Amino acid sequence: MNHKRKVGFFVTDSHSDPSRAIVPLEAFDEPRKNNSEVAVYAAAPFPALINATSDKEAVTQWLAIKGAGSPHTYRAYRREAERFLLWSRLELGKSFAELTVDDCARYRDWLSLLGRCSESEWPFAIAQHAWIGKRNIPRYHPDWRPFEGPLSPVSVRYAVTVVMSLFEWFAAVRYLPANPWVAVGRKSARYVDSNAEIELTRVFSRDQWQEILDFLSQLPENEATARMRFVMVFAKATGLRLAEIVLLRVAHLYVRPLRRGGTRLMVKVLGKGGKWRAVPFPPYAQKPLQAYFAFRGLSRELLRNPPETPLVAALGTNSPLSPNAFYKTVKKFFRNLANRVRQEGNESDASHFERASPHWLRHTCGAHLAASGVPVNLVQQLLGHASLATTSIYTVSDEERLWEAVVVGRDR
Repeated sequence: MNHKRKVGFFVTDSHSDPSRAIVPLEAFDEPRKNNSEVAVYAAAPFPALINATSDKEAVTQWLAIKGAGSPHTYRAYRREAERFLLWSRLELGKSFAELTVDDCARYRDWLSLLGRCSESEWPFAIAQHAWIGKRNIPRYHPDWRPFEGPLSPVSVRYAVTVVMSLFEWFAAVRYLPANPWVAVGRKSARYVDSNAEIELTRVFSRDQWQEILDFLSQLPENEATARMRFVMVFAKATGLRLAEIVLLRVAHLYVRPLRRGGTRLMVKVLGKGGKWRAVPFPPYAQKPLQAYFAFRGLSRELLRNPPETPLVAALGTNSPLSPNAFYKTVKKFFRNLANRVRQEGNESDASHFERASPHWLRHTCGAHLAASGVPVNLVQQLLGHASLATTSIYTVSDEERLWEAVVVGRDR
């Protein structure tokens, strides 16, 4: 009843319209196995190693184990498991145990087509718009939906990889007798991205970065401005992910001596896969944090503050800022900047800033460092990439060399 008050409807309200049953995992009212089914399964030669009477309960147990220790991982895994559970129950009307290899391949193709088809050509039962909602709608709101738009090929492969991992675990703990995903590839054969981003475009040029700094300098002197000045400079200097920044506390800062004299301030960062890495905290990024701490009534001597103090907090408090609030705050800043730049007649940069998100600061960090001649392996270490191939997107592209050969060579 608590979920009904928050969300507004249950699966049991939706026999005539399955799209109304698209609700968050915690509000999903899934049919449980009856007592006879549970008894038969428990009496099997090799009974399940988890005590789950429904797919929802099994997913919840998987999340509790696989997502433990990393809020970012938990949210990412919950999103993909939640989407697949809703799809299998509402689109196909099947439990996980009833799914076939063809069903799993159909889900992969469904992910690739969602939001990219005309409604007249959409080959599935529930309309596309029923699955897609506006960005940043709270999970308890009736307008919440599991998707905010079409997925890129990379996102489709990630979604399939997570669900494959889920079913591999189900088979390992004998919740399911077999894993149908083992026979399904990650890449959809039905989808070709006609507008793929073949070069990294989610980066601010050096001139655009200067526009950001100039805009920050013109904002009124208050806590919100101090926070944004720190966030922008720190994120661009360190290349940290949004989820990594909101987890940072004073306890994560530490000092080490330099071989040539003096000291260096470093940050311990918990990244993907529960891996820690050391990230430099340059002096030019420390000054905005000192000013921001002063607005919060904290010491400008950063390490003298209580260890549990978050580096980024909700306004008027010293309580941590949520990832969602962090994202909205930065997006609002970019929209305001876009309006200012547009008023000055620069439509190209205005459109760029309108599209920008916090992750662009991470890309900008990597791109600017690589362009400055920093070895790619050091950029990889800073950004916490598992593969050097991922970091190579920040190096000078063949397309830029082609442009120089055609344009610059001709000008000469």
